[in-house]
Amino acid sequence: MTKEKKRDLEDLIAVAPTEPGCYIMKNARGTIIYIGRAVNLRSRVRNYFTRSGDGRYQITFIRKNVRSIEFIVTDSLKEAILLENTLIKQHKPKYNILLKDDKTFISIKINLKDAWPRPQIVRIRKAPARDGAKYFGPYASGKACKQTYALMKKIFPLRKCSDSYFRNRVRPCLYYEIKQCLGPCCGLVDTATYRAVLDKAIKLLDRRSDEVLEDLRAEMRALADERRFEEAAITRDSIRAIEHMREKQKVVEHVPVDRDVFAYYREAEEYTFQHLAVRRGVLSTSAHFSLGGQFLSPQEVLASFIMRFYSREGAFIPGEIFAPEDFDERQALAEALAERRGKSVSIVVPQKGDKLRLVEMARKNAEAVFREQHSETERARRLLESIRSKLKLDNFPARIECCDISNIGGENAVGSIVVFLDGREAKHLYKRYKIKTVRGSNDYAMMREVLSRRLKRLVDERRAEPDTEAGEKWRAPDLLLVDGGKGQLNIARKVLAELGVAGVDIAAITKVRDAETGKKSKEMDVFYIPGRANPIVLRKDAAELFLLQRIRDEAHRFAIAYHKKIRGRAKFATPLDAIPGIGPARRTALLKAFGSIEQIARATLAEIMDVPGVKKNQANAILRALSSRY
Repeated sequence: MTKEKKRDLEDLIAVAPTEPGCYIMKNARGTIIYIGRAVNLRSRVRNYFTRSGDGRYQITFIRKNVRSIEFIVTDSLKEAILLENTLIKQHKPKYNILLKDDKTFISIKINLKDAWPRPQIVRIRKAPARDGAKYFGPYASGKACKQTYALMKKIFPLRKCSDSYFRNRVRPCLYYEIKQCLGPCCGLVDTATYRAVLDKAIKLLDRRSDEVLEDLRAEMRALADERRFEEAAITRDSIRAIEHMREKQKVVEHVPVDRDVFAYYREAEEYTFQHLAVRRGVLSTSAHFSLGGQFLSPQEVLASFIMRFYSREGAFIPGEIFAPEDFDERQALAEALAERRGKSVSIVVPQKGDKLRLVEMARKNAEAVFREQHSETERARRLLESIRSKLKLDNFPARIECCDISNIGGENAVGSIVVFLDGREAKHLYKRYKIKTVRGSNDYAMMREVLSRRLKRLVDERRAEPDTEAGEKWRAPDLLLVDGGKGQLNIARKVLAELGVAGVDIAAITKVRDAETGKKSKEMDVFYIPGRANPIVLRKDAAELFLLQRIRDEAHRFAIAYHKKIRGRAKFATPLDAIPGIGPARRTALLKAFGSIEQIARATLAEIMDVPGVKKNQANAILRALSSRY
């Protein structure tokens, strides 16, 4: 940061408001990199830039990259928390806590307005007043939801098919034959009997399994008395399945209370948070979240994590939340959550007894997950270090990118680049390219285009902010792996040289015939690197080879998937798609009005303009484009 820019920031901080609110930090390109909240904005922001401030890396990075700060004043800290949450969800700044699982929670839905209701797993949760459905959940764990759903399908013979399939049935399906459906599609059950079974399913989903078991045991005894032993055995198996499910659940309260329990384990700036969900007194689900590089204090990280956890769409907010320790914003955060819930929320720090033991259970689980993850990280580090040694690399290959091309005879050609960080897929960083400059089948030229476009973006990022590394998406790879032989390797080497990108290792992976057998069916993968004529051959069962093959295969899969998508679009494309201003809606309206492309070509200007949404200039463009074809 230059002295002038530093002075500008100091002047801005000097006149910053002292009220509660949010601060928005931006880099030189105006991109938001961090959003925070404070009860005193000036005091909080000044801490980032004082000489005595925290020396951790992220603080240093923010000092170096911040070029401007905006302030938004609120009436209270509670409003600041709510505003900060909204801004983070909107802008997703790099250095804020962003939970990886950003999907809505899943629930089990039963629409009671249907004539024959069925359970469904859904993610979009509408208000009951709008759709009349009954929802159970939301489940923090998708696995727990699917296990419950599978148990219901097995025990309760409710319909499982979609509405369209249900309407068109003329004979019962296989589920009816194996006694897992009552056959309402063909009128094989009356409404009262079906609703009685549905009520039992609802009781089980509502965690009233005691009532369900009592009903099933009475039903089993009645069937046995009537000597209907086969049906009694089916009911007995259902009882056992429910009892087995209950055994796996831990009863932590003898009253039907709902609460969430949070705890974390921390080493340096790495956190693992554990969430335990208690529903109707039963420990129902758990989930863990790993956060790295957090530069805030542990109490601030805890408060931010809890708010992010409940900000996800469909998140269930209970009336009581257990936290592992006290923090300054506890009351304000509880008020903010209460506003979202519509009812009171209390954040409690247990001090003794069963409640404290529940928090300690969460902390132990967090530590166990942390240890397991870091053990895997160490194994990955050793594997990557071995790859570095065997492929004679200069860099430790923490970030490996692999490029592949997919086409059929040069048609619908595409390229892909997949990214692996520390030996794991980083799908959010994958890139795909539609080949624009190459005509015909020329894999070398296609690879040159893809690599040039990918690395040129890296160069542009560096020019925009010369003092910092490019953003995560465009950061330079440690190892660039290309699918092919010496030709593809030379293409990659030339592109790096032309763009002036230094410090990137490159290697090519290709298949050759097994030297021992000489048979093509015994192909093996070898590696070419710059400056070496002969390929590097890794042991067939080497873990290093398996990882690099997996990266190559993932690039191949990603490229083929995109190629198929483009090819599928081309198959159903019409001449209208190439006309500016004619999108899917107008294309559909034109085809609906005239029936075919040929009929549109024969129409008059006035007839085309009669189609809703088509203007005169667009009608003229349509006639010009189609006149040469028909």
